[in-house]
Amino acid sequence: MLAGLERDLGRPVVSCFDLVVGTSTGGIIAAAFGAGVSADDMLDLYTSNMTEIFPGPHRLREIRRLVRPK
Repeated sequence: MLAGLERDLGRPVVSCFDLVVGTSTGGIIAAAFGAGVSADDMLDLYTSNMTEIFPGPHRLREIRRLVRPK
């Protein structure tokens, strides 16, 4: 969404805001924007490393959910 907005605006999306923050991976994206990284570059980073950044469910975790509350 941010990469598309940046393309539509024709300028860095971070230039539209006074403050950009996030938690977890959103914080990494906010820090990258503050360092001048484009939204397209962040999109490429996340799509090319998706399985390392967001690993799929682990079997042990799924089994634990059957016997423990979330």
